[in-house]
Amino acid sequence: MMPDCDKCGYPIIPLCFMGLGYSIYAAVMWASIPYIVEPKTVGTAFGLATALQNLGLAVAPMIVGAIHDSEGNYTGVSLFFVIVGGIGIGSAIWLNLLDKRTGGVLNSSDSRMYLIVSALANNILETPRLGQSTDEDLPDVVKAWRSDPESQRSLRLSQLRRSQIAH
Repeated sequence: MMPDCDKCGYPIIPLCFMGLGYSIYAAVMWASIPYIVEPKTVGTAFGLATALQNLGLAVAPMIVGAIHDSEGNYTGVSLFFVIVGGIGIGSAIWLNLLDKRTGGVLNSSDSRMYLIVSALANNILETPRLGQSTDEDLPDVVKAWRSDPESQRSLRLSQLRRSQIAH
């Protein structure tokens, strides 16, 4: 129960925004899992995401309770939620930058994008050599990804890591 006071804000509005943000986050997070992991590990990725979400749902109320018990008011609790929200925004920005650098699969409106980038990463499609033209049927973002030296370098590094893990 929130205390009655003149200086307290109306708590229903920020709580509605938190609920809206959480529901959007959950809808986007679960839908993006198959796009960011290999097809053979999708089940494990869903299990890990569920376990991490449940860990957060179990630990966060204990942290909130400990903060409230130590201070006796909701200032520290509000600060905790602001910090957690800031971490969430920061990780979303980082993920967006990482996605843009590695081909833009998560932000693509083309449903073929995941399959094409996955095929490139698994050497199913051959990357273009100097002087060769790219396939006209590929989306522009894939053409740009294939011709970008940074993307090619990250592709070679991931292939090297896979081969080291396999042997």
